[in-house]
This record gives sequence, structure tokens and C-alpha cells, in this order.
Amino acid sequence: MDKAKINIDIEVNNYLEAKTKSIELYSLLPQIFKRAKKRKVLINSTKIVKEDRYR
Repeated sequence: MDKAKINIDIEVNNYLEAKTKSIELYSLLPQIFKRAKKRKVLINSTKIVKEDRYR
């Protein structure tokens, strides 16, 4: 380790920041899924495609 120019403090800090960020994002998933369900649009796309073909 003496020959390698690695600052362990910075490496550990970067690792912990990355882990914290991923945990924060993971905790947001339930809220995102809830909002996405509200935006869901139910439509039969085959009907739209058929109408477009006949134009």
C-alpha cells in the first residue's frame, strides 16, 4: 500500500456517499410507483393502429 497513491479517506467517503444515495433513491420507489399508477392510461392500442392504417 505504500507504493499506491490512494487516499483511503476519500475512497471510503465516496463509497459511503454512493451507498447513501442508492438507499435514498431506493426509499423513493414506493412513492414513484404510486404516482405512476395514477398516470396509467387504459386504451386499446390496436384500435388506434387500425384507424391510422385506414386513413
